[in-house]
Amino acid sequence: MQGNSKEIEYAYLAGIIDGEGAIFITRDLFSTKNPVYRAEIRVGMIDEKPIKRLHVAFGGTALLEKSYHHKRPMWRWLGSNREVLKFCLTTLLPYLDVKKEQAKLVLEFNDRFPRRNGHWAIPGQIEEKERYWIRVRELNGIAMPATTERTGNRGRRKSVRIEAPV
Repeated sequence: MQGNSKEIEYAYLAGIIDGEGAIFITRDLFSTKNPVYRAEIRVGMIDEKPIKRLHVAFGGTALLEKSYHHKRPMWRWLGSNREVLKFCLTTLLPYLDVKKEQAKLVLEFNDRFPRRNGHWAIPGQIEEKERYWIRVRELNGIAMPATTERTGNRGRRKSVRIEAPV
């Protein structure tokens, strides 16, 4: 691709991410004292062609997921590697519309918190990472999650909402 055709390709791929993709930060609670936060981009579609175009343009992972309940299988592109995320989001940022704010926050998150061995947060950073996680969730239209606490001797869980300042 040369010149204008490269811009057209990036605008097309930004449209795919705006329409079918998700830009988000995950939080794994291996321990409530030291959760793990990771930024990701995912796109899932039944058509393989756009997924392969994303894979060719930015790397990441393209895979075919197993079909469930006699439905067609889904192709998925994942960009969770920091270099893939940075390259993809900085390249597509001028073309993104719906997910532009999420992309800016994820880029800022990755620059602010460079990867450490084991992905563990430094104690003073957990609250700040939590604020990024909550803000991206809000932009994606996802309400605050419920946390769980053990109750009883059978290990059943009861949902409890936690309010966090943004």
